[in-house]
Amino acid sequence: MRPRRRDACFAAAAALAAATASPQTVVVTGRVVDQATGAALSGVRVVVELSGSGRSLPLPATTDASGSFTFDPAQHFSAQERDTEGLSLSFAKDGYRTLTKVRRLPARGDFHVGPLEFRLEPLAISPGRACADADKLFPLRSQEGRTLFVVPYELEPSERSREFNDRLLLTLKRRIQTHLQELNVESEVAEVGLRSLPERVAAADTETIRACGGTLNALAVAAGTVTASGSEIAVESEYVIIPTLPRFRPGSLSIDDRIPLEGLSASALGRRLDALWGRGTLLALAVAEARDALAARDRPRLERVRSWLVAERGQTGQGNETLVHSIAELLRNIDEELAR
Repeated sequence: MRPRRRDACFAAAAALAAATASPQTVVVTGRVVDQATGAALSGVRVVVELSGSGRSLPLPATTDASGSFTFDPAQHFSAQERDTEGLSLSFAKDGYRTLTKVRRLPARGDFHVGPLEFRLEPLAISPGRACADADKLFPLRSQEGRTLFVVPYELEPSERSREFNDRLLLTLKRRIQTHLQELNVESEVAEVGLRSLPERVAAADTETIRACGGTLNALAVAAGTVTASGSEIAVESEYVIIPTLPRFRPGSLSIDDRIPLEGLSASALGRRLDALWGRGTLLALAVAEARDALAARDRPRLERVRSWLVAERGQTGQGNETLVHSIAELLRNIDEELAR
């Protein structure tokens, strides 16, 4: 009887160990390719964040010859840190714009996200690349470069799509303005306009978004796609900052989300986008203001931009290390100019 009892204890212990170890077997895998050619990109630096963890983790190895990387959350983050709703991955490689991809997890702490693919945008726009509908878009051009253009999300039926996008614009405008006002900077942050862009642009086609955004003198362009997937709706949203500086070229921010079929509404999507869109808008404003201040050799204006960034950095807090890094990089550029 005693050996059988020992065997039963061993079996129970093994079952408990297997149950405990199962989360550790969930490995996130991904592949990074050139957006223009689809070719695999080796040597891409990958930084991982878990929402709310308060820290970022550069993976020890860059992508391999096939553009692939792997990441085991259990090896690098505690159980408490893994109890999160979102996974953020940032990619950087010389000659390409940075990309930050936020992926909502299927459930809290569930890293079964399947093989992922990420497309990096080359810094150099392809020769002859331009906005195909520039003539039609020209009347929409932002005179002061302070307009965020949003490509409408396509929903069925078309009447619902129009109502959804009108409400989304109002929701995002209110929340972006609230975010800017909460910075409590001494100088009032310039007002940002939001306008619907009457064109269909795929969220993944950042080259076209950037070309059209340049034509429009846009502050940023946001685009999204909605795809039905069983009882859920897959929503991909892309936020592309348009202004650049000679030594600072912002990348793009992409959010992959899944919302229950019956739960998709402008307010629900707005709640998932507002904080990141607000911070992205502040960064876009800072780049645009710094560009114009440098062109006019306006030192007070450049110092005002610096105050915005310092305020944003102080408010951003933990769990947004990628944004903090971008702010720090832009601040370095501004400080170097102020020191001249």
